[in-house]
Amino acid sequence: MNTLALSAQIKERQAVRYTPAGVPVLTLTLLHSGELLEIKQTVVFEIMAMIFGDAALLAQGLQAHVEYVFHGFLVPKRKGGVQLLLHIMSWEEAS
Repeated sequence: MNTLALSAQIKERQAVRYTPAGVPVLTLTLLHSGELLEIKQTVVFEIMAMIFGDAALLAQGLQAHVEYVFHGFLVPKRKGGVQLLLHIMSWEEAS
């Protein structure tokens, strides 16, 4: 099963664009910072993410530098590629 829950902040947000079919798309760069308890090391990375449909319009209101938990699944960034992209389905503010 391909599901992911990731705590992250929005580092960059592009303007909403529309597919040829008229579906809104929002592209984000997310910044994750967390502790690996097993080896007591901090892990920091960025990942590209996309949100489609009405959720993309709602996500325009998400604030930068606020910690959210994003839920979705991973897909290749390009067909046949090895870089990954997070396809966000939902989110909530981290507690």
